[in-house]
Amino acid sequence: MKQLSFADAEYAGKRKQTRRERFLLEMDQVVPWSGLIALIEPHYPKGEGGRPAYPLATMLRVHLMQNWFGYSDPAMEEALYETTLLRQFADLGLERIPDETTILNFRRLLEALALGLPASAYRTVTWRQGSNTALSGRLPRFGCGRHIVTPLHSRHKETTMAPEKVSIIIPVYNVAPYLAQCLDSAVNQDYDNLEIIAIDDGSTDASLEILETFRARHGNLTVRSTRNQGVSIARNTGLELATGEYILFVDSDDFLERQAVSTCVEILRRQPVDMIFFASNVFFDGVDESLRDNFRGERAPGLHGACIPARTFFSQSVQLGSYLVMPYLYMYRRKEFEGLRFYPKIVHEDELFTTRLLLEKEHAKVTCIPEKLYNRRVRPGSIMTQKTQQKHINGCLIVAKELLKLKLSPGNSEAAAALNKFIQLTLLRALEKCKRTYAGRLPLHVRGRLVMLFARTKIKRRKVKHILVSVFPELLALRNSLRKNFRSDT
Repeated sequence: MKQLSFADAEYAGKRKQTRRERFLLEMDQVVPWSGLIALIEPHYPKGEGGRPAYPLATMLRVHLMQNWFGYSDPAMEEALYETTLLRQFADLGLERIPDETTILNFRRLLEALALGLPASAYRTVTWRQGSNTALSGRLPRFGCGRHIVTPLHSRHKETTMAPEKVSIIIPVYNVAPYLAQCLDSAVNQDYDNLEIIAIDDGSTDASLEILETFRARHGNLTVRSTRNQGVSIARNTGLELATGEYILFVDSDDFLERQAVSTCVEILRRQPVDMIFFASNVFFDGVDESLRDNFRGERAPGLHGACIPARTFFSQSVQLGSYLVMPYLYMYRRKEFEGLRFYPKIVHEDELFTTRLLLEKEHAKVTCIPEKLYNRRVRPGSIMTQKTQQKHINGCLIVAKELLKLKLSPGNSEAAAALNKFIQLTLLRALEKCKRTYAGRLPLHVRGRLVMLFARTKIKRRKVKHILVSVFPELLALRNSLRKNFRSDT
C-alpha cells in the first residue's frame, strides 16, 4: 500500500481501525502481487513512450478491489474519488483516477487472456476479524487452480451476524436414478442455515422412498407428497412452505456446487440487490452432445459484475441474446416477491416467472456473476427434451398472452422495447413449432390466437409478410397461382 504521510499516520494511530482497513492490509500481505504482475505484464498494452497510461500494479489493485467490494465500473471510479483508503491501496492520487472505461478495458483484458484472473476464477471468501462481523471479498485463483486462501463461510463462530436462512425448493417427479445426487448436493452445502423443501409430484417410481430416507437423516429436509399436477404447482407448494430469507430452486435431476448457497448469500449480504444470477455447467446424460448449442448455461460477459436495476438487466439480456430464464440459475429475496407464483400446468412456465420477477418491481436490483454454481443434466425424458410440441406451442402462447398484460411506466422505454421483442420471439418460436407439428396446416383456433397476439405487439412492417404467410400458407399458394395465371394470360 502507499506510504502514509506523517499526519495520516498520526491520525491513524489515534482512531480505531475499520474492518475495511484490516481487510485491505491482510490482502496486501496475502495476494502474490509479483506473480500476478509477471503473468499479465507481457500482454499489458503500452502507451506513448512505451509506458502504460496507468501502472499495471495500480490497475490490478483497482480490479481486485472492484471484485472484493462488488463495485460496478462507474461505482469503482466514484469510490476512488471519494475514499482515501482505496486510493492509498492502489497508489493513486486525486489528480489521476482511472475512469470507468479504463477499468472496464482492464477487466476485459484479463477475461480475454484467461491468465489466472478470469471473472469465472473468483471465489468468495469471508475474513475472520476476531469477534467483529466478517467482511466478504473475492480472490482469484493463482497458478494451477490453487487458491490464494482457503474460503471461509458465514457458518464460522467468529462472525456475529446470524446467517440468513435459505429455502431450497426441489420439485420431484420420477427421478429415482438422479435424486440422491441432487439431495446430497443440497444437504452438504458449506452453508448451515438451510431449509430444504422437496415436493414429490405424484412419482410412480422410488423417488418418494428416497426422499423419506434422506428426511430420516436430515432434520432440515421437509418432504410433501401430492398428486401429479406438474412442476409449476410443485414449486408453488414449496413457496407456500418456505420461510427463508432467500429462495433457490433446484431441479431434482441436477445438482449444486458445494459453495453455491454461501457464494450467493455473501454477495446478497454486501450488495443492495434483490436477486443474484449465476451460471451453470451443462452435461449430457444419454443425449447427443450435438445439441449443446441449445442448452446454454452462461450469460454474456457484459452482464457480469454490476449492481443494476432488474429492468435494465432484462433489457440488456434480451438485447445481447443472453436471456436465460431457468429459475435454478438465480437466488432471490423471498419477501420482495412474496406473491409471485408459477403459472400452473404449462410448459415454458419459467419464461413467464423470471420475466415477471425482473419487471414487476420497479425498484428491484440485481447482480450477475460468472461463477458456475449449478450442474444441469440434459437427459432423455426431461421436460425440455420431450417431443411434446403441442404443449410447447400452448405454453408459448400463454406466456405471450400473460406478458402482454405487464404495464411498464413511460420511463421504462428500454424495458418495454425489450419485453415487446421477447414476446415476439416467443410467438415466432411457437410459429416454428406449429409449422413442424402441423406440416403447414395450422388449426383455426391456433391461427386465431397467433394473429391476435402478434397484433398486440409492435411488429415491424417487414416481418408482417413473413408472419402472415407462415400463419396462412394458403396466401402464398394463392399468390403463386395468381402470378401463374397472369403470366399465362399475357
